[in-house]
Amino acid sequence: MSKLNNWLIKRVLKRVVSQSCPDKIPRSGKAGAEVRCYSTVIKKLGKEELFVTGFDGHTIFGLQYDQDRDNFIEPASIDVHWIKASDFDIRRYIGYFEVTYTDLWDFIRNDSTGYMAARALLYRLRSNISQYMFNRRTLELKKRHELLSFLIRHYGSLRSEFSLISLMHKVYSANCFRHPDQQKLKLLLELQLDSFIRSGELEKSKNGYKVTGQSILTLETFQLEHRRYRKMVVQQWLMIILTFILAIIGLAQAGVIKFPMLLEIK
Repeated sequence: MSKLNNWLIKRVLKRVVSQSCPDKIPRSGKAGAEVRCYSTVIKKLGKEELFVTGFDGHTIFGLQYDQDRDNFIEPASIDVHWIKASDFDIRRYIGYFEVTYTDLWDFIRNDSTGYMAARALLYRLRSNISQYMFNRRTLELKKRHELLSFLIRHYGSLRSEFSLISLMHKVYSANCFRHPDQQKLKLLLELQLDSFIRSGELEKSKNGYKVTGQSILTLETFQLEHRRYRKMVVQQWLMIILTFILAIIGLAQAGVIKFPMLLEIK
């Protein structure tokens, strides 16, 4: 290993170890927004070997990967001189933003230069603006037939299960979980789903809800009635227009109203 590589590896290790992530990394709420840490793994031949927990300037300490348990479990250590630039796999968490560096040079090029920090800042600004605009909206429930159509379209074909939280995310986006009225929305949406259960369009499953065949019949019935209603409205308006035209003609023939000379039929 060249002296430059050795110096860079030690410098990077000191930096990432000094800002190591906690055992559980929060990814939501205020705690998630304030996260600033690194998670570092040493690879050998492309396979994960050591989850780094410490570095004293010469020896790297950590937990060795156990293939049988598929986890980092046994305490282990390795001399820094055995490490190459390509052996690094570093994941950085900046608020809700995260990025993975696949080797030492990737880390130096994108992290040490501040490039990723700038990207994270832009991401956070864009996210905050999006959340601010979303929070100004009034969260409204979908109409019953609209929600039923949505459920059939997204969960009906494969009879897949869904939870209340996953439905909120799909309908309103992740921004709804930081909206001031998110608890109110959650309760109202849950009541709406319960009403579908009582009328047979949904059934309660072990992990959430499932769409039933009754939902198709209910939606088809609504669509048929809606088409009939629209047809009736069109007919009523046509009758009103026709009645108005006939009234105008009758008044004109009686001489009550007169049209301009250019419109008179000769």
